[in-house]
Amino acid sequence: MKNQKRHTKLIILILTVILITGIPGISAFSVSQENEPAFYDIISPYENVDWNAFGQFKAALHVHSTKSDGKNTQAEMIKEHYRKGFDIVSFNDHDFLTAGWEETGLSRKIIGLPDTNEQSETEHINTYWAPFNNTSRGRMSNIEKMNETFGIAENLSGISIINHLGRYTGGDAADFDAGAAASSDPETVEKYVNFFMTYPSLVGMEIINRLDDYSRSDRILWDNILKQTMPQGRPVWGTSTDDSHSLQEVGYSYTIMLLPELTVSAVRKALETGSFYAVSAVARREGVNATYPNGRAMKDLGGDDSTKYLLNNSFPTITNITVDGNNIKISGSDYDVIEWIASGAVISTGNTLDVGEFAGLIKHNYVRAQLKSNHGIAFTQPFGIFETEDHKEEITPPFDTPPEPDDEAIEETTYVEIEENDIPDEDSDFQMIIDLLHEKGPFITILITVLPIVVIILAIRIMKMKKK
Repeated sequence: MKNQKRHTKLIILILTVILITGIPGISAFSVSQENEPAFYDIISPYENVDWNAFGQFKAALHVHSTKSDGKNTQAEMIKEHYRKGFDIVSFNDHDFLTAGWEETGLSRKIIGLPDTNEQSETEHINTYWAPFNNTSRGRMSNIEKMNETFGIAENLSGISIINHLGRYTGGDAADFDAGAAASSDPETVEKYVNFFMTYPSLVGMEIINRLDDYSRSDRILWDNILKQTMPQGRPVWGTSTDDSHSLQEVGYSYTIMLLPELTVSAVRKALETGSFYAVSAVARREGVNATYPNGRAMKDLGGDDSTKYLLNNSFPTITNITVDGNNIKISGSDYDVIEWIASGAVISTGNTLDVGEFAGLIKHNYVRAQLKSNHGIAFTQPFGIFETEDHKEEITPPFDTPPEPDDEAIEETTYVEIEENDIPDEDSDFQMIIDLLHEKGPFITILITVLPIVVIILAIRIMKMKKK
């Protein structure tokens, strides 16, 4: 009887120690497994930008003149853009081809883009480096006409950008809920995704147009498009434009091109690779100058005398973007906060984003950032985020894509010599059990914790029964 009591007490003591300390190796292994960081291939559109050597050139990518429905001549518009610090001016008059322009007598260089147009027989499409002008095509559907426009531009080695999409989708609604619903409509999103996936020369879309009236919800549409294209490795760039029709409308929304030199070819490369960022004085949904100082809603369309005060302030500027391991870091000036956005939601704030820390919220392989102040906003282009399963410490992103397997090689039998050191020892059986436990996840952890408690309770009950 005494021996039974001793044995029972010994069992209780052993189980108590196990409960307090845990099974050696398993607890430590669980923690290390759980906290082991994943590694990510971060595809940055700014990878080839030398922030110390490149210039930041202010671009107006959507300008009108008296060649269509503008109020001022091209010469007058060029001089007004020059006066307000622009370096690049693209005339995209409605259904009018501007082959190019040259302004002399100015002390600072300012350039235009060749063969530009706003193809307006469908939803408005800006084309560049594409010497053609679309015409009415009878009974073709809107989608058929847009496909034809994109196709012609691409065949001519041009590039395209879709303008103020909210004007066509209903995303321009002053009611934010209605605008969000229109910009999230599956058929609408699918239509634009198909365009972007079909035509590589369709490089992007306007995310801000004028004082952000037509484009109120176009950042939502942008995110909805990115959610489908980025997992396929297809970025869609975002631009900001005044879409100016008069001198008064110049200077509120523009695109900063990051270029090694101010040339037409450098601008084209930046547009194709995303080496630029978008800037605006107004972003209504983001709460940037959505109202006048007196609380009245900001006017629609472009700027005028009532909005000139907005131009007296400095807008956010990006001065550097770096990618180091899992971290994306942004430096800038004239901003109050940097917001990081994935799948249309703000997931973090601050200068640096640790992609690994927020991986659970980055569900569609991209993240973008916006620098905000009370005076303006700047939008980065989307960064591609892809988990790298076979990361090795000595490899620095971006990682090389592994070659496709050779079918003939797969069919061959491969013989591998096994060294004596490769033969597992007897202790590996125990390790296999440990690995199996970890594969089963939290359930096994709970079981290991609870089981000793149950055994202790049963042992105490048995002791009490024996006393009786």
